[in-house]
Amino acid sequence: VFMNLKNIKWTRKKIGVIAGAGLLLIATLFFIGGDKGNAEYIKVTEGPYAEKVVAVGQMGMENQTSVISQVSGKVNLIGGIEGETVSKGSILISLINTDQESQKEQKESAYLDAQEQYDALVQYDYVLAKEELLRAELSKAQAQKIFEDAQLLYKEGAISKNSLVDFELAYQSAQLQWSTAKLKLESLGPSGTKRNSLLYKLESVKSAYDSALLDEAKYKIVADWDAVLLGAYVSQGDTVKSGDLLLDVGQAETYTVLADLDEKYFLYVSKGMKADINLDGQSKSEQLKGEINIVSPKINKNTGTFQVEIKILSDIPYNASDLTVNIEILLKNTEKAIVIPKQYLIENEAAVFVFKNGKAEKVEVKIERGPSSNVIVESGIKEGDVVLLPVPGLSDGQSVSLKKGVDPA
Repeated sequence: VFMNLKNIKWTRKKIGVIAGAGLLLIATLFFIGGDKGNAEYIKVTEGPYAEKVVAVGQMGMENQTSVISQVSGKVNLIGGIEGETVSKGSILISLINTDQESQKEQKESAYLDAQEQYDALVQYDYVLAKEELLRAELSKAQAQKIFEDAQLLYKEGAISKNSLVDFELAYQSAQLQWSTAKLKLESLGPSGTKRNSLLYKLESVKSAYDSALLDEAKYKIVADWDAVLLGAYVSQGDTVKSGDLLLDVGQAETYTVLADLDEKYFLYVSKGMKADINLDGQSKSEQLKGEINIVSPKINKNTGTFQVEIKILSDIPYNASDLTVNIEILLKNTEKAIVIPKQYLIENEAAVFVFKNGKAEKVEVKIERGPSSNVIVESGIKEGDVVLLPVPGLSDGQSVSLKKGVDPA
Protein backbone atom coordinates (compact mmCIF):
# COMPACT_ATOMS: atom_id res chain seq x y z
CA VAL A 1 0.00 0.00 0.00
CA PHE A 2 1.55 3.36 -1.04
CA MET A 3 1.33 6.12 1.54
CA ASN A 4 -0.71 9.19 0.76
CA LEU A 5 1.66 11.84 -0.67
CA LYS A 6 -1.03 14.44 -1.20
CA ASN A 7 0.06 16.59 1.73
CA ILE A 8 3.80 16.61 0.90
CA LYS A 9 4.79 20.04 -0.47
CA TRP A 10 7.94 21.21 -2.20
CA THR A 11 8.99 24.81 -1.62
CA ARG A 12 11.38 26.49 -4.01
CA LYS A 13 13.74 28.82 -2.16
CA LYS A 14 16.06 31.51 -3.44
CA ILE A 15 18.99 29.66 -1.96
CA GLY A 16 18.85 25.91 -1.38
CA VAL A 17 20.55 22.55 -1.78
CA ILE A 18 19.29 19.98 -4.22
CA ALA A 19 20.26 16.41 -5.03
CA GLY A 20 20.98 15.88 -8.72
CA ALA A 21 18.96 13.76 -11.11
CA GLY A 22 19.45 10.03 -10.80
CA LEU A 23 20.00 10.28 -7.07
CA LEU A 24 21.31 6.88 -6.12
CA LEU A 25 18.42 6.51 -3.76
CA ILE A 26 15.10 5.10 -4.95
CA ALA A 27 13.07 5.93 -1.88
CA THR A 28 9.80 4.13 -2.47
CA LEU A 29 7.79 4.21 0.75
CA PHE A 30 5.92 1.15 2.00
CA PHE A 31 4.07 0.19 5.16
CA ILE A 32 5.10 -2.74 7.28
CA GLY A 33 3.19 -4.26 10.16
CA GLY A 34 4.42 -5.61 13.48
CA ASP A 35 4.19 -5.44 17.25
CA LYS A 36 4.17 -1.63 17.23
CA GLY A 37 1.99 -1.05 14.20
CA ASN A 38 2.93 0.20 10.73
CA ALA A 39 6.24 1.91 9.95
CA GLU A 40 7.73 3.43 6.83
CA TYR A 41 10.80 2.00 5.14
CA ILE A 42 13.02 2.52 2.12
CA LYS A 43 14.83 0.07 -0.08
CA VAL A 44 18.45 1.13 -0.55
CA THR A 45 20.06 1.42 -3.97
CA GLU A 46 23.56 2.52 -5.00
CA GLY A 47 24.35 4.86 -7.87
CA PRO A 48 25.50 8.33 -8.94
CA TYR A 49 24.83 11.27 -6.66
CA ALA A 50 25.22 15.02 -7.02
CA GLU A 51 24.58 17.72 -4.45
CA LYS A 52 24.43 21.40 -5.34
CA VAL A 53 23.79 24.79 -3.80
CA VAL A 54 21.27 26.71 -5.86
CA ALA A 55 21.28 30.51 -5.61
CA VAL A 56 20.74 33.77 -7.44
CA GLY A 57 23.68 36.10 -8.07
CA GLN A 58 24.72 39.27 -9.85
CA MET A 59 27.11 38.99 -12.78
CA GLY A 60 29.33 41.90 -13.68
CA MET A 61 32.78 42.75 -14.92
CA GLU A 62 35.66 41.80 -12.64
CA ASN A 63 37.05 45.33 -12.61
CA GLN A 64 34.17 47.76 -12.60
CA THR A 65 34.41 51.35 -11.43
CA SER A 66 32.90 54.80 -11.64
CA VAL A 67 34.86 57.74 -13.06
CA ILE A 68 34.45 60.84 -10.88
CA SER A 69 35.71 64.28 -11.88
CA GLN A 70 38.55 65.69 -9.80
CA VAL A 71 38.32 69.13 -11.39
CA SER A 72 35.84 71.61 -12.81
CA GLY A 73 35.51 72.17 -16.53
CA LYS A 74 33.54 71.51 -19.70
CA VAL A 75 33.21 68.06 -21.28
CA ASN A 76 35.31 68.16 -24.44
CA LEU A 77 35.25 64.49 -25.53
CA ILE A 78 33.71 61.14 -24.54
CA GLY A 79 35.64 58.15 -25.86
CA GLY A 80 32.61 56.17 -27.05
CA ILE A 81 28.97 55.29 -26.51
CA GLU A 82 27.46 52.87 -24.02
CA GLY A 83 28.43 49.28 -24.74
CA GLU A 84 31.51 50.15 -26.80
CA THR A 85 35.02 49.05 -25.86
CA VAL A 86 37.75 51.66 -25.42
CA SER A 87 41.29 50.33 -25.88
CA LYS A 88 43.85 50.57 -23.10
CA GLY A 89 45.55 53.97 -23.13
CA SER A 90 42.75 55.65 -25.11
CA ILE A 91 40.77 58.60 -23.77
CA LEU A 92 37.68 57.74 -21.78
CA ILE A 93 36.68 61.36 -21.23
CA SER A 94 38.40 64.74 -21.44
CA LEU A 95 37.48 68.12 -19.96
CA ILE A 96 38.70 71.59 -20.82
CA ASN A 97 39.27 74.63 -18.60
CA THR A 98 40.65 77.79 -20.24
CA ASP A 99 42.08 79.17 -16.98
CA GLN A 100 43.93 75.94 -16.33
CA GLU A 101 45.26 75.88 -19.90
CA SER A 102 46.53 79.45 -19.61
CA GLN A 103 48.24 78.77 -16.28
CA LYS A 104 49.86 75.63 -17.64
CA GLU A 105 51.23 77.53 -20.66
CA GLN A 106 52.68 80.26 -18.41
CA LYS A 107 54.35 77.71 -16.15
CA GLU A 108 55.66 75.82 -19.16
CA SER A 109 57.18 79.02 -20.58
CA ALA A 110 58.84 79.85 -17.25
CA TYR A 111 60.23 76.34 -17.03
CA LEU A 112 61.63 76.37 -20.57
CA ASP A 113 63.27 79.78 -19.99
CA ALA A 114 64.89 78.60 -16.76
CA GLN A 115 66.06 75.40 -18.42
CA GLU A 116 67.58 77.41 -21.27
CA GLN A 117 69.42 79.70 -18.85
CA TYR A 118 70.78 76.81 -16.83
CA ASP A 119 71.89 74.93 -19.94
CA ALA A 120 73.62 78.07 -21.24
CA LEU A 121 75.48 78.45 -17.93
CA VAL A 122 76.67 74.84 -17.90
CA GLN A 123 77.40 74.42 -21.59
CA TYR A 124 78.79 77.90 -22.49
CA ASP A 125 79.42 80.26 -19.55
CA TYR A 126 81.21 77.62 -17.47
CA VAL A 127 83.34 76.49 -20.41
CA LEU A 128 84.31 80.09 -21.26
CA ALA A 129 85.12 80.81 -17.62
CA LYS A 130 87.54 77.89 -17.52
CA GLU A 131 89.28 79.20 -20.65
CA GLU A 132 89.38 82.71 -19.21
CA LEU A 133 90.98 81.45 -15.99
CA LEU A 134 93.57 79.54 -17.98
CA ARG A 135 94.52 82.71 -19.90
CA ALA A 136 94.64 84.71 -16.66
CA GLU A 137 96.96 82.14 -15.11
CA LEU A 138 99.32 82.40 -18.08
CA SER A 139 99.25 86.22 -17.97
CA LYS A 140 99.88 86.23 -14.23
CA ALA A 141 102.83 83.87 -14.61
CA GLN A 142 104.34 86.01 -17.38
CA ALA A 143 103.85 89.26 -15.43
CA GLN A 144 105.41 87.69 -12.35
CA LYS A 145 108.46 86.56 -14.35
CA ILE A 146 108.90 90.02 -15.88
CA PHE A 147 108.59 91.73 -12.50
CA GLU A 148 111.15 89.39 -10.89
CA ASP A 149 113.62 90.07 -13.75
CA ALA A 150 113.01 93.82 -13.36
CA GLN A 151 113.91 93.62 -9.68
CA LEU A 152 117.30 92.11 -10.58
CA LEU A 153 117.91 94.77 -13.24
CA TYR A 154 116.97 97.53 -10.79
CA LYS A 155 119.52 96.20 -8.25
CA GLU A 156 122.17 96.29 -10.96
CA GLY A 157 121.16 99.83 -11.85
CA ALA A 158 120.05 98.84 -15.34
CA ILE A 159 116.53 100.32 -14.98
CA SER A 160 115.01 103.17 -13.09
CA LYS A 161 112.71 103.07 -10.07
CA ASN A 162 109.78 104.21 -12.19
CA SER A 163 110.26 101.32 -14.62
CA LEU A 164 110.32 98.86 -11.72
CA VAL A 165 107.05 100.30 -10.41
CA ASP A 166 105.43 99.91 -13.85
CA PHE A 167 106.41 96.23 -13.97
CA GLU A 168 105.05 95.73 -10.42
CA LEU A 169 101.73 97.35 -11.30
CA ALA A 170 101.42 95.13 -14.39
CA TYR A 171 102.02 92.07 -12.21
CA GLN A 172 99.38 93.19 -9.67
CA SER A 173 96.88 93.78 -12.47
CA ALA A 174 97.48 90.25 -13.79
CA GLN A 175 97.00 88.85 -10.30
CA LEU A 176 93.67 90.72 -9.98
CA GLN A 177 92.46 89.43 -13.36
CA TRP A 178 93.38 85.88 -12.33
CA SER A 179 91.58 86.23 -8.98
CA THR A 180 88.48 87.61 -10.73
CA ALA A 181 88.49 84.77 -13.28
CA LYS A 182 88.92 82.22 -10.50
CA LEU A 183 85.95 83.56 -8.52
CA LYS A 184 83.82 83.61 -11.66
CA LEU A 185 84.61 79.98 -12.47
CA GLU A 186 83.87 78.95 -8.91
CA SER A 187 80.46 80.65 -9.01
CA LEU A 188 79.61 78.88 -12.27
CA GLY A 189 80.93 75.49 -11.13
CA PRO A 190 78.90 72.56 -9.70
CA SER A 191 78.86 74.06 -6.20
CA GLY A 192 78.99 77.67 -7.28
CA THR A 193 76.55 80.30 -6.07
CA LYS A 194 75.41 81.39 -9.53
CA ARG A 195 74.89 77.85 -10.75
CA ASN A 196 73.05 76.93 -7.55
CA SER A 197 70.87 80.00 -7.87
CA LEU A 198 69.85 79.09 -11.41
CA LEU A 199 69.39 75.45 -10.43
CA TYR A 200 67.10 76.42 -7.56
CA LYS A 201 65.08 78.60 -9.91
CA LEU A 202 64.88 75.79 -12.48
CA GLU A 203 63.72 73.26 -9.89
CA SER A 204 61.11 75.67 -8.57
CA VAL A 205 59.53 76.46 -11.95
CA LYS A 206 59.80 72.80 -12.99
CA SER A 207 57.89 71.77 -9.88
CA ALA A 208 55.19 74.31 -10.74
CA TYR A 209 55.07 73.02 -14.32
CA ASP A 210 54.92 69.38 -13.18
CA SER A 211 52.05 70.30 -10.91
CA ALA A 212 50.29 71.90 -13.88
CA LEU A 213 50.82 68.71 -15.90
CA LEU A 214 49.33 66.66 -13.08
CA ASP A 215 46.37 69.00 -13.05
CA GLU A 216 46.09 68.63 -16.82
CA ALA A 217 46.02 64.84 -16.45
CA LYS A 218 42.93 65.23 -14.28
CA TYR A 219 41.20 66.80 -17.27
CA LYS A 220 42.03 63.85 -19.53
CA ILE A 221 41.17 60.38 -18.20
CA VAL A 222 42.51 57.37 -20.11
CA ALA A 223 41.66 53.67 -19.86
CA ASP A 224 44.01 51.58 -17.73
CA TRP A 225 42.75 48.43 -19.51
CA ASP A 226 40.46 47.57 -22.42
CA ALA A 227 37.33 49.14 -20.96
CA VAL A 228 33.64 48.86 -21.72
CA LEU A 229 31.58 52.04 -21.30
CA LEU A 230 28.71 50.91 -19.09
CA GLY A 231 27.06 54.30 -18.72
CA ALA A 232 27.63 58.03 -19.21
CA TYR A 233 26.16 60.61 -16.87
CA VAL A 234 27.28 63.64 -18.91
CA SER A 235 27.30 64.70 -22.55
CA GLN A 236 29.77 66.63 -24.66
CA GLY A 237 29.59 70.32 -23.82
CA ASP A 238 28.27 69.82 -20.29
CA THR A 239 29.88 71.78 -17.47
CA VAL A 240 30.96 69.67 -14.50
CA LYS A 241 32.55 70.35 -11.15
CA SER A 242 34.87 68.38 -8.89
CA GLY A 243 33.10 65.35 -7.42
CA ASP A 244 30.59 64.92 -10.26
CA LEU A 245 29.98 61.37 -11.55
CA LEU A 246 31.06 61.10 -15.19
CA LEU A 247 31.11 57.46 -16.36
CA ASP A 248 30.76 53.84 -15.31
CA VAL A 249 33.31 51.51 -16.90
CA GLY A 250 34.29 47.87 -16.63
CA GLN A 251 37.20 45.76 -17.82
CA ALA A 252 36.32 43.97 -21.03
CA GLU A 253 36.08 40.17 -21.14
CA THR A 254 36.56 39.66 -17.39
CA TYR A 255 33.43 38.59 -15.53
CA THR A 256 32.56 37.48 -12.02
CA VAL A 257 29.37 36.58 -10.19
CA LEU A 258 28.67 37.69 -6.62
CA ALA A 259 26.16 35.67 -4.62
CA ASP A 260 25.03 35.60 -1.00
CA LEU A 261 24.63 32.10 0.45
CA ASP A 262 22.96 31.01 3.66
CA GLU A 263 25.51 30.66 6.45
CA LYS A 264 24.56 26.97 6.91
CA TYR A 265 26.52 26.25 3.70
CA PHE A 266 29.69 28.01 4.90
CA LEU A 267 31.47 24.80 5.92
CA TYR A 268 30.71 23.12 2.61
CA VAL A 269 31.70 25.82 0.10
CA SER A 270 35.37 26.39 -0.75
CA LYS A 271 37.62 28.06 -3.29
CA GLY A 272 38.02 26.10 -6.53
CA MET A 273 34.54 24.53 -6.53
CA LYS A 274 32.87 24.48 -9.94
CA ALA A 275 29.67 26.36 -10.68
CA ASP A 276 27.17 26.58 -13.54
CA ILE A 277 25.74 30.01 -14.38
CA ASN A 278 22.74 30.65 -16.59
CA LEU A 279 19.95 33.10 -17.33
CA ASP A 280 16.31 32.15 -17.09
CA GLY A 281 15.31 30.24 -20.20
CA GLN A 282 18.81 29.22 -21.24
CA SER A 283 19.44 25.61 -22.14
CA LYS A 284 22.08 23.49 -20.39
CA SER A 285 24.36 23.82 -23.42
CA GLU A 286 24.25 27.62 -23.05
CA GLN A 287 25.30 27.59 -19.40
CA LEU A 288 28.47 29.44 -18.47
CA LYS A 289 31.15 27.64 -16.51
CA GLY A 290 32.65 29.20 -13.43
CA GLU A 291 34.85 28.54 -10.43
CA ILE A 292 34.69 29.95 -6.91
CA ASN A 293 37.50 32.45 -6.58
CA ILE A 294 36.80 34.02 -3.18
CA VAL A 295 34.80 32.87 -0.15
CA SER A 296 34.24 35.75 2.24
CA PRO A 297 35.00 34.82 5.87
CA LYS A 298 32.56 37.45 7.10
CA ILE A 299 29.00 36.47 7.96
CA ASN A 300 26.42 39.22 7.60
CA LYS A 301 24.75 39.24 11.00
CA ASN A 302 21.67 40.98 9.61
CA THR A 303 20.96 38.49 6.82
CA GLY A 304 22.76 35.37 8.06
CA THR A 305 24.59 35.05 4.74
CA PHE A 306 28.15 35.09 3.41
CA GLN A 307 29.33 36.15 -0.02
CA VAL A 308 31.15 34.16 -2.69
CA GLU A 309 32.81 35.44 -5.85
CA ILE A 310 32.71 33.16 -8.88
CA LYS A 311 35.11 33.76 -11.75
CA ILE A 312 33.59 33.09 -15.17
CA LEU A 313 35.73 30.68 -17.18
CA SER A 314 33.62 30.63 -20.37
CA ASP A 315 33.82 33.14 -23.20
CA ILE A 316 30.93 35.61 -23.01
CA PRO A 317 29.59 36.92 -26.34
CA TYR A 318 28.04 40.06 -24.81
CA ASN A 319 28.82 42.92 -22.44
CA ALA A 320 26.70 43.12 -19.30
CA SER A 321 26.75 44.63 -15.84
CA ASP A 322 24.66 43.76 -12.77
CA LEU A 323 22.97 40.93 -14.64
CA THR A 324 20.85 38.63 -12.46
CA VAL A 325 21.80 34.99 -13.03
CA ASN A 326 21.03 31.59 -11.56
CA ILE A 327 23.97 29.63 -10.18
CA GLU A 328 24.51 26.05 -9.13
CA ILE A 329 27.59 25.28 -7.05
CA LEU A 330 28.60 21.64 -7.16
CA LEU A 331 29.29 20.47 -3.60
CA LYS A 332 29.42 16.74 -4.15
CA ASN A 333 29.56 14.59 -7.25
CA THR A 334 30.19 10.85 -7.14
CA GLU A 335 29.44 8.02 -9.53
CA LYS A 336 28.67 5.45 -6.84
CA ALA A 337 27.24 6.07 -3.39
CA ILE A 338 24.51 4.99 -0.99
CA VAL A 339 22.37 7.88 0.22
CA ILE A 340 19.48 7.92 2.68
CA PRO A 341 17.38 10.73 4.12
CA LYS A 342 18.62 12.03 7.48
CA GLN A 343 15.34 11.11 9.18
CA TYR A 344 16.18 7.41 8.72
CA LEU A 345 19.08 7.76 11.16
CA ILE A 346 18.32 6.85 14.76
CA GLU A 347 18.19 10.10 16.71
CA ASN A 348 21.59 11.22 18.06
CA GLU A 349 23.27 8.08 16.71
CA ALA A 350 25.14 7.01 13.60
CA ALA A 351 22.91 3.95 13.25
CA VAL A 352 19.79 2.74 11.43
CA PHE A 353 17.20 -0.02 11.80
CA VAL A 354 17.50 -2.64 9.06
CA PHE A 355 14.66 -5.14 8.40
CA LYS A 356 16.18 -8.63 8.74
CA ASN A 357 14.39 -11.95 9.27
CA GLY A 358 11.18 -10.23 10.36
CA LYS A 359 12.88 -8.04 12.93
CA ALA A 360 14.27 -4.50 13.27
CA GLU A 361 18.02 -4.86 13.64
CA LYS A 362 20.07 -1.87 14.79
CA VAL A 363 23.13 -1.38 12.56
CA GLU A 364 25.89 1.19 13.08
CA VAL A 365 26.81 3.12 9.93
CA LYS A 366 29.59 5.45 8.89
CA ILE A 367 28.12 8.53 7.30
CA GLU A 368 29.12 11.77 5.61
CA ARG A 369 26.83 14.66 6.40
CA GLY A 370 26.13 17.61 4.15
CA PRO A 371 23.82 20.63 4.13
CA SER A 372 20.98 18.77 2.39
CA SER A 373 18.36 16.46 3.91
CA ASN A 374 20.40 13.39 2.84
CA VAL A 375 23.48 11.67 4.21
CA ILE A 376 25.97 9.50 2.35
CA VAL A 377 26.45 6.11 3.97
CA GLU A 378 30.02 4.94 3.57
CA SER A 379 29.63 1.62 5.39
CA GLY A 380 27.14 -0.42 7.43
CA ILE A 381 24.40 -1.01 4.87
CA LYS A 382 24.40 -2.16 1.27
CA GLU A 383 22.25 -2.03 -1.80
CA GLY A 384 19.04 -4.02 -1.35
CA ASP A 385 18.81 -3.51 2.42
CA VAL A 386 15.49 -2.34 3.79
CA VAL A 387 15.92 0.55 6.24
CA LEU A 388 13.08 1.34 8.64
CA LEU A 389 12.00 4.80 9.69
CA PRO A 390 12.95 4.98 13.40
CA VAL A 391 9.53 5.94 14.73
CA PRO A 392 9.07 6.32 18.50
CA GLY A 393 8.87 2.94 20.16
CA LEU A 394 10.76 1.01 17.50
CA SER A 395 13.65 -0.87 19.12
CA ASP A 396 16.46 -3.27 18.29
CA GLY A 397 15.16 -6.85 17.89
CA GLN A 398 11.51 -5.86 17.68
CA SER A 399 9.48 -8.16 15.47
CA VAL A 400 7.88 -6.59 12.44
CA SER A 401 6.02 -8.11 9.54
CA LEU A 402 5.32 -7.02 6.03
CA LYS A 403 1.83 -6.42 4.84
CA LYS A 404 0.46 -9.25 2.77
CA GLY A 405 1.50 -9.08 -0.86
CA VAL A 406 4.43 -6.72 -0.23
CA ASP A 407 7.92 -8.02 -0.98
CA PRO A 408 10.72 -5.69 0.23
CA ALA A 409 13.29 -7.66 -1.77
